[in-house]
Amino acid sequence: NIDVKIWEPENTWIMMIGVSEWLHSDVYSNMPDPYGEDQKLYELFLKRGVPKDQILFLRDKEATLRRINDEFISLLKKTEKDDTLFTYFTGHGVVDKDGAGYFANYDAPKKKWRKGTWSVAEIYNTIEAEFAGDTIFMMADCCYSGTLSEQLKSLETEKAYACLSSSLSTLTSGMYWTFTESLISGFIGRPHVDSNSDGQITLRELKTYSRKDVAVFMQQETQFSTNEKFPQTFLLGTSLKKTHPEVGTYFEIKVSSRSSQWRKAKLVHVEGDEYTLLYYSSDLATYKKFHKDSRNLREFSRNCFNVDDLVDVKYKRTWYPAKILAIESETGIHTIRYENKKGWDGLYFYDDLRLRSQN
Repeated sequence: NIDVKIWEPENTWIMMIGVSEWLHSDVYSNMPDPYGEDQKLYELFLKRGVPKDQILFLRDKEATLRRINDEFISLLKKTEKDDTLFTYFTGHGVVDKDGAGYFANYDAPKKKWRKGTWSVAEIYNTIEAEFAGDTIFMMADCCYSGTLSEQLKSLETEKAYACLSSSLSTLTSGMYWTFTESLISGFIGRPHVDSNSDGQITLRELKTYSRKDVAVFMQQETQFSTNEKFPQTFLLGTSLKKTHPEVGTYFEIKVSSRSSQWRKAKLVHVEGDEYTLLYYSSDLATYKKFHKDSRNLREFSRNCFNVDDLVDVKYKRTWYPAKILAIESETGIHTIRYENKKGWDGLYFYDDLRLRSQN
C-alpha cells in the first residue's frame, strides 16, 4: 500500500473550479452569491502553505471546457512522483440516464451537454494519464456530486483516491455553502472537527463532521469513499485548542427579536457570557453574537418519532406519505422513505413530520 499518512501542502497541486454564472443561464441558473466559500477555501490553501503556482483556480467565465481541460493537463504535467493532488468543483452537476456524472462548466451547452461538460469519467482519465503522484483527494459541492464516489468503484488504478462530496450520486444539493465551509473547518483545524480531541484532524473526522453539518443545515446526505490504497487515518493537520466544552454543538436562534423563525445554528466561540454562533443566510456562512441567556437562543431540538413509524412529510407546504427508516439521536435527523416516490430517501427534523394518524 502507498504510505499516505500526513498531508504535505508544499507537495500539493490543486485544481479548483468555481462556477456561479453560466453562458446559458436559462438552462443553468446562476447562483445567488458570486463569491462564496470557494474563495475562502482557495485562500486557506495558500495560508496552509500550498505554493500559489501549484493552484489552478478557474472562476465563472474562465471555466470554459477547453480551458479546464488544457490547464488541468498542463498543471498535472508539472507534478512529480510523491506529490498529492486535490480537485474541487462547485457549481451545477448533472447526471445522464445511466447515472454518469458531469460538472457544468461556464460554456456548458443547452443540448448534447454530455459532450460539452466536464465529465467525472474524464476527470479520472486525465488524472490517471497525466498525474505523476500517487495520492488524490477529490471534492465537489454540487448536485449529484456523489458520482465522484460511484466512478471510483470501477476504477482500476495503482493510485490512492479519496472522494468527499456534498450530496449522493442520485440526489440534488442545496444552495447553502455548508459543505465547503465544513472543508474549511477541517483544513483550518477547528477543534470541533477533532472528534476524539487528540489534537489532530484525520480524513475520517472531516468526513464525519461534514456529514453531520450538511445533515443539520441542509437536510441532505454527503457521500464519501476511498479505494483500498487510501487510509482514512490520513492526517490533514493539527487542531486548534477548544475554548469552551460546548463549542461545536448545535443551537437554535432567532436572528432578531422581531423574527418568528428559529434557525439551526452552531456554537463556534465563547468569550465570557457571549456566544458566537454560525448560521446560514442568503447561502453564506454568517456569524452572530448572543448573550448565553438571550431569549433568541435555545437548545437544539432533538424530539424524535420512532423507527418504522408511518408519517407524513412536509415539503413546500404539501404533506407526502413516508416511513421512518432511521433516526440519528445526536442531531434529531430522521431518515425517511417516500411511499409514492420509489427509491427516494430524505432527511427531516421532527417539525417537518407528523404521524399518519393525524390526517
